Amino acid sequence: MKVSAIVLACLFIGILRMVNSHVYPRQASSVHNSPNLDPLPRISVVKGSAETRNQQAQFYAAGKAIKLRGSDYIRLNRTSIGTPLHRPTSPPRLFPSETPLPAYHSTFSVGKYNRTQAEAALASMQALGFNMARVFIDDGRTYCGITMLSGTSMDAENTESDAHNMAIPVLPCTAASARPNGVGGAWDDKKLSREYMDNFADFVRLATQYKVWLMPTFQRFPCTARFVAMTHPRNMHISDGNADYLDAPTVSAKAAYLQEFSSELRARIGSELMSTVLAYSLENEARAYGNEIPFSDQTLTAVKFSDGHEYNMSDARERRAGLDASFAYWASTVGTAVRSIDDKALVTVGMFTYYAVGHASPVAPGPTSSSPDPRFPPDPSHLSTHGNVDYLDIHVYPTGEKFNLDQDLASENYDAIDQQKVPVLMGEFGAFKRFYPTASDAAHKLREIMLSTCREYGFQGWLAWTWDTWEQGWMLWNMQDQKAFIAHALSPELFNDTCFV
Repeated sequence: MKVSAIVLACLFIGILRMVNSHVYPRQASSVHNSPNLDPLPRISVVKGSAETRNQQAQFYAAGKAIKLRGSDYIRLNRTSIGTPLHRPTSPPRLFPSETPLPAYHSTFSVGKYNRTQAEAALASMQALGFNMARVFIDDGRTYCGITMLSGTSMDAENTESDAHNMAIPVLPCTAASARPNGVGGAWDDKKLSREYMDNFADFVRLATQYKVWLMPTFQRFPCTARFVAMTHPRNMHISDGNADYLDAPTVSAKAAYLQEFSSELRARIGSELMSTVLAYSLENEARAYGNEIPFSDQTLTAVKFSDGHEYNMSDARERRAGLDASFAYWASTVGTAVRSIDDKALVTVGMFTYYAVGHASPVAPGPTSSSPDPRFPPDPSHLSTHGNVDYLDIHVYPTGEKFNLDQDLASENYDAIDQQKVPVLMGEFGAFKRFYPTASDAAHKLREIMLSTCREYGFQGWLAWTWDTWEQGWMLWNMQDQKAFIAHALSPELFNDTCFV
């Protein structure tokens, strides 16, 4: 298919997806062996007990409790020539919706990985006392231009949810729309991309050198023929957007992907350096779509979900129960695949809050929701009990004076989370420039969130969005803005509290 045809497909695609994520400039990839690296201590989770003198589960390294502090290191190659995009003249347009993106999360993409910049970032993180970074793996899908979810607007009056409502339409995964520079390689490749895996392995070695633990984050599965084939036969009563969690063959494809990824990584860096990978995040922000089947068709009275049970879509309680069971089955299945390669690996799932998408609690998915936002994340209290995850990753984005942290976390059934079993980490928290016009305003709010969630809610880690994602400079502050003002403001060397110890 020629580029013009892909542009046409992007122009008319009707499925809008919100992916609250982000990516950088180009440089040829290179792999450097570092034979004398000392492995980082393996991070583990120790459950709360009288013996540990703490009722909450905690992260441990080398026999000591540790708080995790850092950022998301993200490169977003948004144009065909790899140049940055500046603030749009008329929000909410970031770039034309008919524009196909040659790479989205391009941090390690073939032909775009920049080792020099990556090493400089990791060295700066270490110098300021940060110990963790979250990164994204490029799945090779073609994403189109940014837009807003129906019923929302970046120009609207500030609300609790509108800042979280950007959508990135994604083309169906086909030979024509697949990109060869992602982790899956070319459409017909039988293994994950050698060059991509080499790039990521090189980054792991650098992170080991600078003593920064990593949390790679995986979205869906690679857009290649063999992974698509694994999803068949598909349940025709489940949409593509909901299949990731509700459709058993699609869950198996994701499990096969992460199993292969961890195996390929171990083959490159050796078992000793696998400790640098603190955890595998199975999805950036897991969510189902209430405006897509099966939830949108309440005449369906017996739909088999991934856990093998049938659910009645005319019953709100069954829709909610089916979604909870499917998220748990998906997380447990994919997590088991990862641990089959690295039995000490931690597994987590990222999620935004129900408050962020207009709900006061985990309601039943469906098209008649009280919110125009169609996305329904997991209920973390259910996932922490039934999903076999080692910790939870809950994302928080304040939205000015109307933002209420207590309501935000209450929408997650936060008090019902079994924190004696699983710690809670904030894998994303950031500041939008339209709510916080100066770097000082942003830093003040982010520090406030860190202190409140540590002292009052027992969070065990915080990763700021982002380290230096200049590609989003028109919209969000990053830690390097204003001569690294926010990086210094959040630095463990300069901002500490007894709760962070």
